[in-house]
Amino acid sequence: MQDGNNDEDCKRSKVRPVVHLGGSISLLSGRAESLTISNAQDVYDIPILGTVLLWTISYFILLKEWVLDNYRNLVLLDVQLERIIFGSIKDKKHALTRVGDLIVTMAKMNLLFVTAAVAFPFLARRHD
Repeated sequence: MQDGNNDEDCKRSKVRPVVHLGGSISLLSGRAESLTISNAQDVYDIPILGTVLLWTISYFILLKEWVLDNYRNLVLLDVQLERIIFGSIKDKKHALTRVGDLIVTMAKMNLLFVTAAVAFPFLARRHD
């Protein structure tokens, strides 16, 4: 009779999730706090309010910088293209080099922005 009760207790404990609040702060991973939900098969890390606020603020700062930097680089690119069209031979060579540098800089910056935007949904991840 007692063995039957132990089996029921084991089944119930496997079904019910155990909830722990994590209070660790890691600026490198962007997780300020997380809620860990686990049962017998799976463990989930779910970002909660602190992480969401941290990432929202970071995202808008990055968005503002991205817009301002793109605008600044486009103005510089326009100046360099004007030098290519209307400048002397020496100015054209320098302007072509500068245009290449600006394009590489803009590509790196846009890749960083897209990476940050795509990384946010993956903060909640499953641990195996």
